[in-house]
Amino acid sequence: MASVMLLMHTFDLLYDGLTAATLEDVKEEVTRVFEDGSDKHQHRATAEIMGALLAGVMDEPLELRDKIWGYAVPIMQGVFADGLTPENIAYWMTCLHLITNSKDPRRLREVVDRLAAFRLDMTSNAAFKESSKIQLLEFAIADAGWHFRLEKPISVREAMGRTLATIFRTRYYESFKDVSALLAANKPESTIVIEPFVPTDEFAATITGVFTQLAKWRTERTPGQQTPSSYTSGSKTVMLWLDTTLCSYECTSLLPFFADTFMEELLHMMDVKEDPELQRLASTDAAFIDALICIGRSSTSWHQRLRTLINMQVLYFRRIFLIAPAQQSALVEAVSAMLQDTQLEVRMGAATTLAGMIRCSPLALRTSAITALIKEFSDLLDANPMPRKRPGTDTPVDHAKQVLRRHAAVLGLGALVQAFP
Repeated sequence: MASVMLLMHTFDLLYDGLTAATLEDVKEEVTRVFEDGSDKHQHRATAEIMGALLAGVMDEPLELRDKIWGYAVPIMQGVFADGLTPENIAYWMTCLHLITNSKDPRRLREVVDRLAAFRLDMTSNAAFKESSKIQLLEFAIADAGWHFRLEKPISVREAMGRTLATIFRTRYYESFKDVSALLAANKPESTIVIEPFVPTDEFAATITGVFTQLAKWRTERTPGQQTPSSYTSGSKTVMLWLDTTLCSYECTSLLPFFADTFMEELLHMMDVKEDPELQRLASTDAAFIDALICIGRSSTSWHQRLRTLINMQVLYFRRIFLIAPAQQSALVEAVSAMLQDTQLEVRMGAATTLAGMIRCSPLALRTSAITALIKEFSDLLDANPMPRKRPGTDTPVDHAKQVLRRHAAVLGLGALVQAFP
């Protein structure tokens, strides 16, 4: 950066005609420095010169500005199109940041419009080439903030997930014409004044539409499909979008969507065994206990019911001292009810989960829960005796249900024992 600032001051003298060198000499020097662009140091030096040329004439007369930009912008865009590598991209991103930071995008149309016009080549195998252009666009959007106007971004994989988060983050801003207007707008609100990052109707429609499309793609995907599909690729983009948002200060804008929009679809993503990356991205905790309990009790997929137990474990153990006693009791009751699930794997998982929850619960909850559960499971055993089969008679109709209930009672009592080994 020190070299760039020195070059900017030097070029100021050049523009004023106070140097022996001319603009043509600078162009010749750039040609010698860049050569064939095969070395990263050639890119470093060229990026510094281009940054100094482009940033240094932003406030110069329009004629001089157009002359310099007409020379330098094509060189930079040529590198963006075909010359970026993992070794030199950092130099050109710094150059772009120098040009766009704190600038109105309307003054940079030659650069911004070219980046915004990028479209993903679905037939290309050059993953870095495609993702690098998206990273440059993300840089431009982040620098421009809410001034950047591109309301229909192209949704693509990992880099675009981060870019989408950046786009929606920069949509929110507060501005008032004076202090009186600021105070007047905040006075009717709560004690924390205007609530920031409240999702707009447009944002809510976007989120709902995206997850509706994912649900449609999920039904079109063949179970066990090993090759990438629209569902797996789209889900990864969405997960990285949400992950970036949840790691930033605008995360509160997603809260209204967890219970009725995110939860069920996240659990479906966690069940895609053919794509470990998607399983990992979908394992984000959801802080809505009622939604977990509802899915655990009513879902038609036993894989999904089993996944809810995993999320209940994480939720209960990490927030045991933060959630209300009523919520703690609701989780314990939900897990104990899942001991009567028709699927053996779910019953075994519920028994293990219940043992851990009882062991880690606060003393007051643990004492009352143990007493209630011992009575519940003992009564369940007494109410479902094993019928004796007599020779020459058929097996009782409800024999399987009685076995399931007795197994649930035995697993529950066993879990209470295992809680205190």
